[in-house]
Amino acid sequence: MEDLLDNFELLFKARGMSALHGRVFGTLLISDKALSQEEIAEKTGYSIPAISIALDELSRLRLIRKERKSGDRKYYYSTDAKLSQIFYSFLESIHDEHVVPFLRALRSKKQKNKNVGKFIESLEDLRQYLESLLEVSL
Repeated sequence: MEDLLDNFELLFKARGMSALHGRVFGTLLISDKALSQEEIAEKTGYSIPAISIALDELSRLRLIRKERKSGDRKYYYSTDAKLSQIFYSFLESIHDEHVVPFLRALRSKKQKNKNVGKFIESLEDLRQYLESLLEVSL
């Protein structure tokens, strides 16, 4: 199992997230049941505040879900995300948070620089490519 969790750490780090995000996601993926923050902290060796931050981000990316069990005040976390969903989420984030804003910023400068023009063209190609990938349904 440790090798699998190491691979999730590498995958999430490649996206610019921390190893913690990968380890938390991997822990939830291999678990038979939903886990509380305390259980996740125990299984990963990270502190509860660190786990809480990672869970918030993974929830924001819709890679995990948070629920309460009846009669219990704690939240429990689980995932049934597919690897394709993870990559889709990463591609969407790259498109929305990096490529599109960068293009917008470069175009607003209206520089007559040949290199900037070429860079804008290549970013536009990347934007179109990402959008074509994101059109593919999972």
